[in-house]
Amino acid sequence: MTMSENQASLLRQPTDGTHQPEADSGKDYPMPTPHARTGAQFYAGLIGPAALSVEASRIAVNKSTDADIRQFANFELREAVAVVAILKSLNTLPPPLDAGSQDLLKILRTKPPGTEFDKIYITAELANHEFLRDLAESYLANATEPADATELHGRNLAALALTAFKEHVVLSKNIVQAIGA
Repeated sequence: MTMSENQASLLRQPTDGTHQPEADSGKDYPMPTPHARTGAQFYAGLIGPAALSVEASRIAVNKSTDADIRQFANFELREAVAVVAILKSLNTLPPPLDAGSQDLLKILRTKPPGTEFDKIYITAELANHEFLRDLAESYLANATEPADATELHGRNLAALALTAFKEHVVLSKNIVQAIGA
């Protein structure tokens, strides 16, 4: 299937000098590269990482000793809570946390505040957002045609979410670099 002009326009990089290559690069996540062709597949791939971000960011908001990480965690917490609420309204429920996610949350809960905690949290968020960026890009590039109203809503959600995912990739990369993680 070929991509519609509308889908293609959602993936085009700006030509006015505002493109940030660092938002498009990196794959430092342990999961297989995501692939989605339907809104349902996109939602199913999105809700688990969003639910994990809710829990991890709740911990980081109160525990991080770095002002930039606390700010990022606060933004991320609000975003992830909204994403989970939207997906639940679309009848997509979060799956149980996998072992890796459970281990991450256990580490974040038990690790004392400090640089090591901050590095673990922000590195996990970078990997999470690289995965989510790739998931949204996969869906937008591979969505099936023709699209009904439900699929169009999914694509619109993916296009909007993609901007936030790329922004969070850049922000978390900058923080990782600043703290030497």
